Amino acid sequence: MEVRGVTWGPKRAPAILHDISFTLSEGEVLAVCGANGAGKSSLLRLLYRHQAPLSGSVIVEGRDLWLRPAREAARIVAAVLQEQPTDFALTCREIVALGRLPHRQGMGPGARDKAVTDAALIRMDLGHLADRRFGTLSGGERQRVMVARALAQDPRILVLDEPTNHLDIRHQLELLRLLRGLGLAVVCTLHDLTLAADFADRVLILDQGRVIADAPPEEALTEATIAQAFRVATRIDRSGGSPHFSFQLDL
Repeated sequence: MEVRGVTWGPKRAPAILHDISFTLSEGEVLAVCGANGAGKSSLLRLLYRHQAPLSGSVIVEGRDLWLRPAREAARIVAAVLQEQPTDFALTCREIVALGRLPHRQGMGPGARDKAVTDAALIRMDLGHLADRRFGTLSGGERQRVMVARALAQDPRILVLDEPTNHLDIRHQLELLRLLRGLGLAVVCTLHDLTLAADFADRVLILDQGRVIADAPPEEALTEATIAQAFRVATRIDRSGGSPHFSFQLDL
């Protein structure tokens, strides 16, 4: 994926994103970080075709994503969003199977669709919940179902908005390890800077809709950059295996 100078904002309102550019390679994990309102979710919406840029382009495998048919784009890019519907009268298996819709040939799911659905359920440790109603699950369980649906979509690019929300510590670590092992291009927003430092190949930091850093974690997550993005005084202890971040209101 190559994002070339994209700008976006709602109609008759100031722009939220300003001249954003970056590239994403196969197998690379990019964490997007920044304060609330920095434009993280708005940027992701451009990448999974929810909203078109006002200017610039999103190029996927050499073609503009917005010039592809929707069904073709859905075979390439899958998304997991923060919002989780709770009123689905569907089972976990039925929701995960929705990820196969862009690939279906004919009226109903084929043998491969069923096999991919089952594999996604097992991969996200949901086999024992496959026939449970989605609305009866906990927030963390619902989040894992939505990730499984994205995996069933068999994409080449996976876009996730705060995927660790609602997950306990173990499932956070398991999910991020899984994402690293998929071999896909992955873009995800993360509030936890330690998780971003540990699992991302690159960290892109937004401040008021502009990129202020795009580099490996040890170069992007500096005290000065974090202070600019989050308006807090920051200290980083890199003496251990993972960086330890401490923050203070700079009054």
